[in-house]
Amino acid sequence: MTGIVGVRCSVGPRFRPPAEETLLVGEMCRRAIMSQYGTANGGAVSPVLSGKDGSGKPLSGHRHAFYLAHDSDKDGLLDTVFVYSALGLDSLELDAIARVREVYLGPCCEPMELRLSGVGDAENIAQLGTIFRPSHVWVSRAPYVMTRHPKRTRTGAAKLTKAGRQQDGPEDQVAREWRQRVRDDCSLPALVDVQLLGDWTSHGAVASKKPYRIVRTFGKVQSPIRRPLRFRLTFDGLLMGPVALGYACHFGLGLFVPETAECTQP
Repeated sequence: MTGIVGVRCSVGPRFRPPAEETLLVGEMCRRAIMSQYGTANGGAVSPVLSGKDGSGKPLSGHRHAFYLAHDSDKDGLLDTVFVYSALGLDSLELDAIARVREVYLGPCCEPMELRLSGVGDAENIAQLGTIFRPSHVWVSRAPYVMTRHPKRTRTGAAKLTKAGRQQDGPEDQVAREWRQRVRDDCSLPALVDVQLLGDWTSHGAVASKKPYRIVRTFGKVQSPIRRPLRFRLTFDGLLMGPVALGYACHFGLGLFVPETAECTQP
């Protein structure tokens, strides 16, 4: 292994997709990088890049690659794609990422230029961008999408958990997912507060007013609950990014940024 856990790729100026296409960009970048990996390695498939083992079974634990498109200057257009894996990226995987020059997004737009512009190991990953910087408080930068319907009783009342939250409600789903993340990695801080900020309404977008794409184009996955949400999450210790939760989090949905970065920095 190289010790590298994350890379930054810059989106060329010729065409930058609107932030609402975060999910599509994440999916298509994964396909482009995996294609380059297979071409250079006799058709082999990287478990880290694909998120699947040799038999095609999805990996558990969220340690395989995240493809996180990001609007770093908040102009409503995606200018960066981060690829991150806690498992690390070896030389063949880094080579595949570097080989990508253009990413095809569909017949209605020109290809998106992509250039590898930075690499980071676990010690200096925060230098790649704000999504990696440590913080106690994180806020949504891309919509969080639930995977399960909130539970109700036969009378229509919310079915509550012992903590007083609606079972499988938005806050409960976030809290439950984070508890599983902590079980998978005991070094992570505990989540002490989940604040639902409301439904997502093209928050922060200035270049496009169309709805966020929140359903994957590829892959056999369960359809999400079509209610994109915004949250503020507070942890009992400093948490290093990236933080991405919920449906399609490996493709850019459910991405959070440090609250200070959301308020004061691009």
